[in-house]
Amino acid sequence: MLLLGLPLQVTAGELQRLAPAVSQAAPTVRSDFAASALHEMATAYADEASRARIDTGTHLARWADAVDSYANELWRIADSITDAASIEIRVGAGSDVEVIIDGTTVVISGPRPQLQLSFEQDILASFCAQQPCAALLAEFQPPHYAMAAPDSTIEWTFSEYSGPICGNDQGLEFQFLDTQNLAHKREACARVIAELEHLALEIRRHRAAGVRVDWDHLAIYASAPEPQQRVELNRDGDSLLMSVPALAAATRLFVLVKPWLAARASGKPLRQVVINADTLMAPLFPTL
Repeated sequence: MLLLGLPLQVTAGELQRLAPAVSQAAPTVRSDFAASALHEMATAYADEASRARIDTGTHLARWADAVDSYANELWRIADSITDAASIEIRVGAGSDVEVIIDGTTVVISGPRPQLQLSFEQDILASFCAQQPCAALLAEFQPPHYAMAAPDSTIEWTFSEYSGPICGNDQGLEFQFLDTQNLAHKREACARVIAELEHLALEIRRHRAAGVRVDWDHLAIYASAPEPQQRVELNRDGDSLLMSVPALAAATRLFVLVKPWLAARASGKPLRQVVINADTLMAPLFPTL
């Protein structure tokens, strides 16, 4: 069964994919999305309150009353939405869809985490019955974020008390034990930093389009055609096909720099010093 081009049965992340497209759509589209989301949310919480009263009697009466009150507030906000309202829709840092209506922020979340996918399906069913979801996704152009180019400034520092340090101007540093084979270390460090910058840019673009990134699951796999690799973003199967051979080879290093990569992709500053760079980048050095 299709709803104006979208399948009724959707997979995890579909609401997050649609939200950025809706955020750039006409006011009427944003209004319909906000109203659908809040009405479904109010219904879900009201149903939860009713179940609590049936299952527990008076044991959770006060809690059920509070949930009912929240549901009524959601209905009130949803019923007050007009095309003239100021409505923003965004995907938050935790991949939660947020709707901001005349300055009031509502995180779109159901009462039971284990039923979140079903809850999101209800929202999509309601909204996509009113608006052409498939066309919205097809026409959506993710915003371009200006970030440092992959060949951004790389600096080396040397000290008599420690080994040489290679780093960029975004807080990432790799500390080596000594200056032996320094030319190879310079080349390897430049490749790693360039690929990390490139990957951060692509991840940021895809997150802007609503793709969820599971940082614990993030991994790089060899993939044809060469010289590209497959970067798996989450357990839902979302992936990038791009050239990051140095990161694919230096697997231990890639795991260690994920905190910096996550911060960089989010546009947040983070200083991270990675020690034992000689060992971590060894797969990138030519056989001597």
